[in-house]
Amino acid sequence: YKIGLILLKAMVTKSASNLSLVITTMEDFSASYLVEKKSIWESYIPFSNHMYDKEWARLVVHLVPTSPFNHPEGLEMLRDEIETFNPYMKLMRLPQWLADEPTRHQKAHSSIVIHLENEAMATRALKGGVRIAGVACRAATYCDGADTRDHVSGVVGGEGMDRQNTRPMTPSWGLISWLLLFPPNLVF
Repeated sequence: YKIGLILLKAMVTKSASNLSLVITTMEDFSASYLVEKKSIWESYIPFSNHMYDKEWARLVVHLVPTSPFNHPEGLEMLRDEIETFNPYMKLMRLPQWLADEPTRHQKAHSSIVIHLENEAMATRALKGGVRIAGVACRAATYCDGADTRDHVSGVVGGEGMDRQNTRPMTPSWGLISWLLLFPPNLVF
């Protein structure tokens, strides 16, 4: 008596931010193969864009002016502002505010998290800061798993902000991840 086994070739999961789906493939089943066979699965998993897994670096940028970016298109404008006035930077996704919307509306400045294409960009931003809306904003390493208050408290005293290096988003166990970016209004 034989029991047939179906080996897992790929797995689909939601990202922690719930804005993306991640397709993780086993070593013998590459992301390139998925792209080649897109016509088979694209009707089941609609997407607006795809990216191969890369090592990203995350930073927290402090003292970002809030008023120019507190509207529905604000994050897109913020990304454009960062990439225009910091030409060495390539953001891999939209910036994220650390403070919620009601809090931001009460403040002149707040902190954001940015995802950069590589460590070299992060190192340069850490040394020279990030120019946003005519302001030289201070960049600090992102503390993975830290409470938002840890990042914000680093602005005043500067303590604790460099206790961990930037952590690239990398696959584990030798798996190759493939990220599908969905429009924010898509619900599953």
